Amino acid sequence: MRTAIPFTTPSGYSYFYSFHYKQFILSHPLLNYLISVSAHPGHWSRLMARAKNVKSLRIRSLGSFSQDEFRYYLGKYRFYKKEGFFKPAILRNRKGMLLPERIKQNWQ
Repeated sequence: MRTAIPFTTPSGYSYFYSFHYKQFILSHPLLNYLISVSAHPGHWSRLMARAKNVKSLRIRSLGSFSQDEFRYYLGKYRFYKKEGFFKPAILRNRKGMLLPERIKQNWQ
């Protein structure tokens, strides 16, 4: 199950949705990129290796970031992770049945 969904609006604003907290969080494109890459351990380790000891890091479709910028957003990513923003949602099984009449009633 996905734990967070990063996205960008047509007007260019970046957000991510936390399933655990059921919140939309205003974000930076680099933070959204880190969220996306963290779901793929191989990509994550290659990114961290590339980011070491470079003055700037170029990420395709995002641009270049200084090492200070990268560290800042990596710190934000780690903060959100520590605070549980990337935990999966707690799914509750609601036992019961929906009667066809109730479904029709809600569609009207």
